[in-house]
Amino acid sequence: MYNYFSRTIQSPEGEKNATFSPTYYGDVLYYSVKIDNVDQFRMTRDDSSQWKIAAQVLPIWVHEKELELHDMIEEEAENS
Repeated sequence: MYNYFSRTIQSPEGEKNATFSPTYYGDVLYYSVKIDNVDQFRMTRDDSSQWKIAAQVLPIWVHEKELELHDMIEEEAENS
């Protein structure tokens, strides 16, 4: 089950709070992700079941954290 949750993530400026909100568009599950001082963005599963950032203009460090964000979503799903 996919729930709303928040976690701490490291950025070049230090720790930031990341909030994850599940949203369905039709049959597709997305996570709306909001990180302090970064515009909200969406992540969705690709064909290999990896959570990926949807094409958006974001700071490079956010894209570099994509796998870590994926792991956070999966860990939360396993623990709920």
